[in-house]
Amino acid sequence: LIQLSHTDELTGLANRRRFMQAVQAELVRQGRSGQPMCVALLDADHFKRVNDRFGHHAGDEVLRTLGAVMLGSVRTPTDVAARLGGEEFALLLPDTRLEDARRVCERLRSTLAAQRFRAEGQNYRVTVSIGLVESRGQDADAILAAADRQLYQAKTEGRNRVCCMVSMWGGA
Repeated sequence: LIQLSHTDELTGLANRRRFMQAVQAELVRQGRSGQPMCVALLDADHFKRVNDRFGHHAGDEVLRTLGAVMLGSVRTPTDVAARLGGEEFALLLPDTRLEDARRVCERLRSTLAAQRFRAEGQNYRVTVSIGLVESRGQDADAILAAADRQLYQAKTEGRNRVCCMVSMWGGA
């Protein structure tokens, strides 16, 4: 029952509840160790177009594939890959500096961009935008807000990219 309550049924990733628990636990650990941690927020670009054009079955396949790519891009069980809802995903990368996390996110982004999907006799591709922050001493809300600002920046700059920053003590 615990496994079911912590897992997104479609993708097999951690769900929002499990992700937030992991972030809180990591913040406590980070406070003792002083090690950096990174959080990334990911959003499938123009995902509504996939659902509108090819149907929800095709959209579900994109989400499952994104989940698999995420799991293939992180250290398990150290890192936490999660589906927050809809086409919104997150990564928690403990004991990870920004440059290392950026490499993980770029690998994930490029792997998904190279993936071909097929529906109704047509091939299509899906990209992802990623907002990434290295946190030092912030609370969960501040970390997620900073990552969300970076995600918005990635969308504003044209999508299919990673935007990142170091965020410290409540400031961004």
